[in-house]
Amino acid sequence: MGWQGERYRQIVRAIDDVDLQVALASACADAAEGQFQHIVSVASGLRRAATDDDDPLRGVIAALEYHLVLDDERREPHGPFGPMIEMAGQCYPAPVDRIDEIAPGTYVLWERALEQSPLSLVRARFADLLWEARCGDRPHEFAQAAIDAYIESLAEGFGHPVQLSEAIRRAVELASSINDGERRRAAVAAAVALTETAIESEDRMPGVALPLLAMFVADRPDRRPANLDRLLGGATDRFGDDPWNLESVLGLQAELVGPEARPALRERSAQAFRDLAHRSEGLVKYAHLQHAIEIAEAYGLSDLADEVRREAEAMSEEEFDLKTISAEVTLPGEQVDRFIAWFVGDDDPESALVRFGSYLATGDTDENRKFVQELMAEHPLQFLVTRIRIGPENSLVRAVAEQDQQAEQALLDHEAQGASTFSIFAVQILDEIRDRYGPVADVAGWFNSELIEPAVSAKIARAISLYEAGDYDSSAAVLAPRLERIVRRLAGSVGLTVTRSPGRRRSGGVKGLGELLDALEGALPESSRRYLKALLVEVTGLNLRNRIGQALDDEIAQ
Repeated sequence: MGWQGERYRQIVRAIDDVDLQVALASACADAAEGQFQHIVSVASGLRRAATDDDDPLRGVIAALEYHLVLDDERREPHGPFGPMIEMAGQCYPAPVDRIDEIAPGTYVLWERALEQSPLSLVRARFADLLWEARCGDRPHEFAQAAIDAYIESLAEGFGHPVQLSEAIRRAVELASSINDGERRRAAVAAAVALTETAIESEDRMPGVALPLLAMFVADRPDRRPANLDRLLGGATDRFGDDPWNLESVLGLQAELVGPEARPALRERSAQAFRDLAHRSEGLVKYAHLQHAIEIAEAYGLSDLADEVRREAEAMSEEEFDLKTISAEVTLPGEQVDRFIAWFVGDDDPESALVRFGSYLATGDTDENRKFVQELMAEHPLQFLVTRIRIGPENSLVRAVAEQDQQAEQALLDHEAQGASTFSIFAVQILDEIRDRYGPVADVAGWFNSELIEPAVSAKIARAISLYEAGDYDSSAAVLAPRLERIVRRLAGSVGLTVTRSPGRRRSGGVKGLGELLDALEGALPESSRRYLKALLVEVTGLNLRNRIGQALDDEIAQ
């Protein structure tokens, strides 16, 4: 906007009520004739009529482009009217409580537009904004005007059904905030009528009915509609063929019944997703089974959860219909040779093992985080959908949806990829160290240290001997538990406890490897700690300790 202080106030005064009325009438008429009836459509019509950035209509347009956010979804610092666009500390429209400072005269313009607007939904917006700005000596009168206009809009015939549902919920919210019992009852009655219309309509409108029903259920028992049970039953019949809608309605019904009746409702919801899974294929089938398990576990239906989990575990690889995606990367041979030669060296086997052991295949954590941030910025669409990870026995290992979860999982994936890629070179490095200096098992005494006891270093030597003999599976089985013992000794050396006391539902004993590695945050260099996690225990990483200890792989390869 090109608004500049007092200059804009003068511009606002320059538009008379007739011109304002004509502009609003034209924009409202165009919006009413369009396929998408929404107050934003009215704003679009006004935008076409505005001559430049200093046109006073810009203030009217801004009023219609705020995003209404109802109480149960509101977030700081915005109130019920959030910006349409928010980026890098800037937003449009400006906050309701500051816009008149930025563009003096805006509140006066909104008052005039309130009087000149031909559509109730548009009048309600101006009145609601003036109430939120607490304009005038009697701001509650703007709240009353907004409530009345919201109610009137239901009978007027303008507005998308979802917007009308939001409008009447806002009317109830407003009436509650000013403690106007009569208007609140009128708004609730209008909400009931709209709910009945949505349920009875040939067009499916769960997005209209279900939020209104949720509002009724959340209200005090003495203020709920007398026919609420009938409305919920009607919504179940009308929308219950969709398990997601059925879950919502049954959840609302569960709020109104006694504890003894709730399990049946929850079981019906879980069973609906189970049935949907039976009608689906591939990953969609698996996802529906997992949601059924989630519902059953959330509400203590353990037998049902186990039944559905067995179905998920029984899915064959062919049923998942997964596709292999591959890519080839060509590395210059000379660079690879130099990389391997750096580890092998030309000195002694102990020095070669120092170089090999000091290399962190997962890289520097800070650099990895920066890489992930750049990746998410360059390819945002990849991180907008929920991603699931399936583990052994078709277990659901992890589902990530939120942006912070997506970022952390992308970091874990990057670290795991680094470790996996290095394993290819590690094989050749160990081969060349042996060729250059002789069997690595011959220098097993080098592994003795304050953290590695002689009994443990002897087993490490045995594991290396098995590896060099080509018995990789046996080598891994000998080595993995000793790595856990070394980490446990490391944790003890920095003052951490490595055992736990028995509880009501668990035995005492030593803490697990994953728990110890979590506890070592701050005691180990972070890049080293995350490397050990990705290599040994992270379920979406290489997870070697569990794969070996729980025999999740048929055979551990080189």
